[in-house]
Amino acid sequence: MARLPGEEEVQIERWLANLFDERDGIALYEGLAGVERDEKRAKAFRTLADGERKHAAIWEKRLQAAGRLPPPGKPSMRVRAIVQMARMFGTQRVLPIVIQTESGDMDKYARQPGIAKTLVAEEREHRDVLEKMAAPAPIAGAEIIARREPWHTGQLGSI
Repeated sequence: MARLPGEEEVQIERWLANLFDERDGIALYEGLAGVERDEKRAKAFRTLADGERKHAAIWEKRLQAAGRLPPPGKPSMRVRAIVQMARMFGTQRVLPIVIQTESGDMDKYARQPGIAKTLVAEEREHRDVLEKMAAPAPIAGAEIIARREPWHTGQLGSI
């Protein structure tokens, strides 16, 4: 099937946008890993950054094959703001924004032709990891009792 005039340029622009989004993802997850105090959560953010690196490599290779060198770039203002908010308030507070971004990436790739469709499942996995991280920690039985019956904690005086 022959390409329409301008179709190749549209595709290249799409690949560039995808690359910049993936680079933003790398910067975001590396930034969150650097802010996170819990090593297990920091490792999860670094793993997500590695996934975004794989995705970025796909778009870089496509661009190079099309004769377009991927330009250097820096994180968007949005990513820098999210990382700054995480520094101030903790990573837990920014996870809803990050989850929304992953959902957007998933939807974006679902609408694109070709290899982009194969990335939908990986973006869904990223979102699922983030949703698990965002979920409140389970409350231990003793803590539940203490919340319901504060006299066990000594806060209201013992019986």
